[in-house]
Amino acid sequence: DEKMLTAWNGLMISGLCWAARALMSLERNYLGRKTLAAAQAAFSRLTRELVTEAGGSRLHGSLQANQPRFNANLDDYAFMALAALDLSRTTSNVSYAREYLAWAERWLMTIQDQFRDSSGGGHFFTSIDHEKLILRPKTVFDQSVPAGVAVALECFGALAELSGSNAERFRREKDMVIKELLSYVERSPVGCGQLGAATLADFVGPVVVSGASTNEVVRHAHVFVKPSGDSALQYCHQQSCQQVPDRAQFVAQVFRVAAFGRELFSHKKVLE
Repeated sequence: DEKMLTAWNGLMISGLCWAARALMSLERNYLGRKTLAAAQAAFSRLTRELVTEAGGSRLHGSLQANQPRFNANLDDYAFMALAALDLSRTTSNVSYAREYLAWAERWLMTIQDQFRDSSGGGHFFTSIDHEKLILRPKTVFDQSVPAGVAVALECFGALAELSGSNAERFRREKDMVIKELLSYVERSPVGCGQLGAATLADFVGPVVVSGASTNEVVRHAHVFVKPSGDSALQYCHQQSCQQVPDRAQFVAQVFRVAAFGRELFSHKKVLE
């Protein structure tokens, strides 16, 4: 099997980003930099060879014999959006981080425009312009990979805090999906692990940090970096922002706020 699958490569890029961060935190900087470079190179190839039109809003689903093939499905867009988000909070280059966030925004807007189920809630697995099927499938439960609708939900929540002009659009989408799909978590929490995790992220609220080298303080999945030319250290959480001049205090405060959900979260509280 010599296919290169868009969705699986997106997951791999996210894994490499977190591996690079872990290696650097252990002062294995050489290996960490190599791991991050591999993630960046993979993302660069995917955006170079699998984007179907100018602007980068549409993707192919695979590459075979160096030829892009098939319409991308929900997993392709969701996993690549998450890969772009993970790269944006791993790199120390502000311009690269902004570019990665722009990719994530494009693909999330495609999910809204092409995959939304306006009558039944959530998102279809195939796009509007996909070949005609007897039934357009929808996936809520995790299988060998996380459910695409749940990964997209996590991305919508992050971009609702990070985006500029599209923030409100992403926030409305996030709120609608949670309202429509939360009952699945109640009925089958084991099968909806990723959906439960995305709901937890919304319950706790993403932590958005900005300032000099803030990518180094991302040690938690709920923390995202907003690229900024300003060196002042700042974190924002649940519509409230605070500047912390001391870096050690800043790191400790960000981790405390991000990990807050571990103490508060329970299945019952989220459902309430």
